[in-house]
Amino acid sequence: MHDTLIIGVGNDACGDDGAGLAVARALKDRVGPGVRVAELGLDAFGLIDLLRTARSLIVVDAAQSGAEPGTIHRFDARSAPLPAGVFRCASTHALGITSAIELGRALDLLPAEITVFGIEGQSFARRARLSPAVEAATQVTIERIAAELHAESI
Repeated sequence: MHDTLIIGVGNDACGDDGAGLAVARALKDRVGPGVRVAELGLDAFGLIDLLRTARSLIVVDAAQSGAEPGTIHRFDARSAPLPAGVFRCASTHALGITSAIELGRALDLLPAEITVFGIEGQSFARRARLSPAVEAATQVTIERIAAELHAESI
């Protein structure tokens, strides 16, 4: 079991939906012992399998709540359910992170700590890159997570 698992969720072929993946990829070379980084694609169903693999879980995904593009949302998903309608679901048959976490809660699979970062997207067009606002927000999120991990190790 790892102390901390960081999971980036998304689809980097659909513009800002790749924000979580961009954060995970950037953190892979910055984490220390006891921290694992993983990527999940279109369907967050794989998140359920990963819930028991760490004491602390950090999930990063694109958000689409109507807030200003680049807004960074941070939720403590262990103490309360994620707000409805913040995170995108990849398709009508895919399981989004909100549903995956709530299923994990119902099955008593959640780790001791679970933090979810949502980066508010602007464009989810196919074959698009991250928008400038989301690119900037991914950098801020990377630094926030790195600082939180550093503070925990002190």
